[in-house]
Amino acid sequence: FNKEAGKVVDECKMDVVYLYPPQPPSPVPEESEEGSSPRASSQLDNGGCSSSTYDS
Repeated sequence: FNKEAGKVVDECKMDVVYLYPPQPPSPVPEESEEGSSPRASSQLDNGGCSSSTYDS
């Protein structure tokens, strides 16, 4: 676009964050292995993503 005389144009940069939808549970039941950490499943609950809201 062209800036017209007498008009104020503010330029802003925006960040784009792509969030993947949560994965459906596996149809095959998984057996827990001895010695495995229970934290592994909790890390997958949020999809490993974090999001932030930007106020303008």
